[in-house]
Amino acid sequence: MIFAAALLSLSYLAISYGANWDKPIARTRRLTNQKGQFSFRLGSLLSACEVKQANIYFSFDQKIERIQVFLADKTFSTALPTGYKLDRLSSRHFRTAAQANMLDWLIVCIPQRPLKTLQVRIFMQPHFRFDTFFVQFFTLFFFILLIILTLLLSYHCLTRKLSALHDVLRTALFVLLLLNLTIYLYFFLHLRSYIDLWKPFQMPFIRVLSFNLLLAAFFSLLFFIGSKKGIKLIFWPLLMSLLYFLHFPKYDLRFCGDAIQWIYLAADQRKFLYFAEFLSFGWAKGLNRWLNPSSSLSTSAFIFSVNAKIIGVLFAFIVYFFVQSQKDLAHQNKVAFFVASSLLTWNVFFLGYPELSFYELPFLLLSVLFSIKYTSTSSGGKYLYLATLFLTLAGLFHGCGYFSAPVLFLLPFLKENSQPWNKKRAFSLLKDYAIILLISLGLIFLLSKVGSSLGYSISFQNVRGGGDYDMLVDFLPRPSSASCGEAFLEMRYLWERGLGVFLAFPVLFFLLIIKIPRWKKFSSDNLVLFLFGLSQVSVFFLWSFDLGFRDLDLFVTSWVILNLLFMKIFLSAFNAEGEVKKNTLFVFLFALTTQIFFVFFWTIAR
Repeated sequence: MIFAAALLSLSYLAISYGANWDKPIARTRRLTNQKGQFSFRLGSLLSACEVKQANIYFSFDQKIERIQVFLADKTFSTALPTGYKLDRLSSRHFRTAAQANMLDWLIVCIPQRPLKTLQVRIFMQPHFRFDTFFVQFFTLFFFILLIILTLLLSYHCLTRKLSALHDVLRTALFVLLLLNLTIYLYFFLHLRSYIDLWKPFQMPFIRVLSFNLLLAAFFSLLFFIGSKKGIKLIFWPLLMSLLYFLHFPKYDLRFCGDAIQWIYLAADQRKFLYFAEFLSFGWAKGLNRWLNPSSSLSTSAFIFSVNAKIIGVLFAFIVYFFVQSQKDLAHQNKVAFFVASSLLTWNVFFLGYPELSFYELPFLLLSVLFSIKYTSTSSGGKYLYLATLFLTLAGLFHGCGYFSAPVLFLLPFLKENSQPWNKKRAFSLLKDYAIILLISLGLIFLLSKVGSSLGYSISFQNVRGGGDYDMLVDFLPRPSSASCGEAFLEMRYLWERGLGVFLAFPVLFFLLIIKIPRWKKFSSDNLVLFLFGLSQVSVFFLWSFDLGFRDLDLFVTSWVILNLLFMKIFLSAFNAEGEVKKNTLFVFLFALTTQIFFVFFWTIAR
């Protein structure tokens, strides 16, 4: 298996590098004078899939006195110096190494004499860098291993080889940790480009550390006092619900994904819905037609803020039920579990973040809970049907929920005390599958008909990938003239996944690398969590994020289920046996290393 993954990885990279070397990129543009200087955004000449390892050559038809590189993301109010310098080869020719964020570069040049127009030609010559190749190889190697292990898990489920499931699951979790660690390595190797991105948001290290220290002191002290007083677990979701509604931050909508679009479209009194966000956008749209007949954008934004808080309250209580269901954890560990999960990045969205991707979370986790209930009991299929119902609702709130649909078809094979394979069981299985399809397709059809009967038209544009129709990353090179999404394993792809893993995956979980190989506890609960979590994380690895770093809600939401699984394993592996002091230290360290600061101060208005 390891040899096959390594061979496939090397073969893919050889094909990819060969295609890049055969098709160097060249572009030409005529610039006009703007107050004595000429400027152009590199993103206007290149597409996302062309951000690759290369040396970029700039050739001008006139002599250049001075040339500078600024960071000018379209959401920034002003261009910012990057510190990148172009190597001067001659008075007309310059060179620099490609960077992951170069689509946001603004090249400003001043010629030696006054001109009305200036022609620039850029040429990208592929360039090999060992550190990037190292990350590419191991990312792909662990990625392929994870696919093989997931297929092996599915095979053992289908053939009822439950005794082998534990070893495969343990290996798959270990490989997933190594995959994330490799992407983390890319993050630190290219830390400068991330710092350039954070410059406008005034997030120096001392400010981040101070914020996290205050957060750690508050939550660990609250946990310690609560534990000593014997406060019940139900207190914590009530507290989180209160915290969500205590603060109504004002967001800078330019940095919040498609927030501007959603607020504007929801306030629009025309009757239309998007299938990929059918219930979440429909909810906001309905409230706007009822409460906002004047189409005020500020009222529409407030409606999105309240909706996000309601979703947060629902999710907090469902996490409470999830934690309560963990029979192998002592009470203090359960409290530590809930408090630590309240410090993870997704909680920022529940303060009122004006996006829609996280609306699926309460219903997705309910589907996971009913799936666990179904596989761990000998009762009939009612829990399976409830899991199907809530997973369909999750998909109707945001289309990413549908990525977990294949897991439902594996659940009957994981069920405890299931009968041997025979005609009766085959008929029962077919009946369960038929009901799953009937519930999911029937609910989608029914709600679509309700929307149509109320006069709403339904758009499928977002299902096809939004405005650019690029849903998945490009695994094979496209013609250089084609509009395309991110290229798999190239610089922009790795840069965004590095940012996503940094924001969404707690760094403390990497300690499990030394524990999981000796992990002996296994239950069908863990397998169900893993399958649901991995199906959601597939969005993170395979989807082409056309908004780049502004799609951070999708980055974070994809990891929620797997983070709950790793939290459970962490508390079991480093079991404090309910000791208050050890669990307080755990909460303190979790708060100290949380990435909440980056998402919160990244998106609020200044």
